[in-house]
Amino acid sequence: MKVLHVNTFDNGGAAIAATRLHKALLSKSIDSSMLFLYKTNNSLPNSYGFINTSNKTYGFINRQLFRVRNKLFPKFTHQQLNNQKLQNRAEGFDIFSFNPTDFDITTQKCYQEADIIHLHWIAGFVDYRFFQTNKKPVIWTLHDMNPFTGGCHYSAGCEKYKTECKNCPQLEGTINSDNSFLDQEYKMLIFQGKAPIITAPSQWLMHCSSQSKLFRTFKNLHIPNSLDLSVFKPQNKSFCRSALNLPQGKKILLFVCDNIENKRKGFDLLVEALPKIEQTNVHICAVGDRNISFTSQENITFLGRVYDERLMALIYSAADAYVLPSREDNLPNVMLESVACGTPVIAFPVGGILDVIKTGFNGILAHDISSESLANALTDFIEDKYIFDNHAICEDAIGNFLPEIQTEQYLSLYENGELV
Repeated sequence: MKVLHVNTFDNGGAAIAATRLHKALLSKSIDSSMLFLYKTNNSLPNSYGFINTSNKTYGFINRQLFRVRNKLFPKFTHQQLNNQKLQNRAEGFDIFSFNPTDFDITTQKCYQEADIIHLHWIAGFVDYRFFQTNKKPVIWTLHDMNPFTGGCHYSAGCEKYKTECKNCPQLEGTINSDNSFLDQEYKMLIFQGKAPIITAPSQWLMHCSSQSKLFRTFKNLHIPNSLDLSVFKPQNKSFCRSALNLPQGKKILLFVCDNIENKRKGFDLLVEALPKIEQTNVHICAVGDRNISFTSQENITFLGRVYDERLMALIYSAADAYVLPSREDNLPNVMLESVACGTPVIAFPVGGILDVIKTGFNGILAHDISSESLANALTDFIEDKYIFDNHAICEDAIGNFLPEIQTEQYLSLYENGELV
């Protein structure tokens, strides 16, 4: 059995989750491979970058004729046309992706040799016309809402994906706010009689998918992500702090600020919450984007972007709590990594976070999505309202996110289309 995983990028949250599954399958001697549109990592085994087989070599005269023709009758790519649809879109939203695309994965050798096609985050890569020509079994793991919406990756509370994506609030100001409806109808047309098996890492995303107009008649299953528990595990806090030059005697709150401009990530709420708490014995450790403005720069350590998983495991173990202020989220890798290291998570009660975090056991859930509630949750943590057992937090993570559990479930799907 040969399994091909397909993802647009080889980096980012979805790519990390897909790669971890790929590696876990390889460790079980399953013939697994990965296809990326944008491939930058040459060390990942059995991975391939998309090869555009439509590229041809033309003679000098033909090249000149093509240039003249393109000037007189310009032919736009799907990507260019999709970008035009998003001009003047309001800032602050997550990305928005239309179909169709300019690529056909069925032309790739790794696709042709595969028995099972496992799609992951495929925006801008896999044209949905693929489902009409493909004859192989398809598993599709959702990493956000885009596959069943009119283009948004997170709906910001909008539920039009359940009926019709007309007058999209995220397309206000663009050339046509109903382009979302046209994209949704295009997908509906494609999926007539074509039903891949849908899996979602979180109960929340599975619930959204099963209620959507596009996927409500499909098989929707819940399979959480896994992670390398030989890397993400509790380590000596004092040693980790010394290695990272972090203070020993203070409570350290960790957060990752990869994209502070994305409103969904909730960084603005964290900035508003921090001045509302007593910080005399609190130190902030930030990983990611350095373009951050706080009311005070005291008691803050910026570690910059970190790509090494073993270094991130040290950082989680050095912290007393990880702060995750997302307004919407699926099953964040950082949340799983933190609890696997025995570090509690302070977050809002949204999405897949509700699957994992239990107030008083492995973190604290704020009462609602506001800076005031986040400040209250942070205060409860700082004032030791709850006593956390780092070992118990880690053991719970092992029981839920062991790679063997995930691989067994997917192998069952690959072989008979049902979960064990």
